Amino acid sequence: MNLITGTLARAPGPTLAPQLALAVAGLGAVVALALLQPALPAGALLPATATGLFTLAAIAAALAWIEGGNGAARHLTCRDIAGLFTFAGICVAAAIDPDELVRLLASRSGGE
Repeated sequence: MNLITGTLARAPGPTLAPQLALAVAGLGAVVALALLQPALPAGALLPATATGLFTLAAIAAALAWIEGGNGAARHLTCRDIAGLFTFAGICVAAAIDPDELVRLLASRSGGE
């Protein structure tokens, strides 16, 4: 209760910002990967996808840090989105064949 005005303070409700950020980032990632796929060398799509997802997770985490909050919200927050992108990035990174990644890096450095 606000002692000056005598009114009850309402807790901030859910906002559309996290949902909008998730939709825009997800759609942007899909479009970017669709456009980059022909330009990337064979075997580079999964590492590029994992890197993109971790970058999106870092951006969402920075937004969550700026947003603040105690983390006890019952609605979708930027922290949830950062966790979602991190989890997706880990899943994609786990699917990368290590031998393919070594061949990709060896071909980029000129040796084979």
